[in-house]
Amino acid sequence: MLPSSNVSISGTLWHVLVISTVFGLGTIGVPVFLWVRYEIRSPLALLMGILLFWLVLVYVPPIGTGEGDSPGFLFVFVWAPIYLVAYGILTIGEYWLRRRNLTELPPTS
Repeated sequence: MLPSSNVSISGTLWHVLVISTVFGLGTIGVPVFLWVRYEIRSPLALLMGILLFWLVLVYVPPIGTGEGDSPGFLFVFVWAPIYLVAYGILTIGEYWLRRRNLTELPPTS
């Protein structure tokens, strides 16, 4: 089943505007901020994969219709909470791996 552009958010215009802005800017802005401010690169790598999916793979017939950008636009907002959770998990994982002391490796025999 292909996603359609008949997605609607119930509520007032201001709620829709705020939610769409947070998800739209958060999807792109969070990985860029983490990279620039904290040099955490794993969310940015995920963002590159997401952008590849949005811009290229949605035109492949099994995934997208190949007719315009409505499937790609839909993937930005419908999957935005999943992206933000994945960014958080990757950030925690990379932060944890960086804090480990990798200079004290056990001796090899």
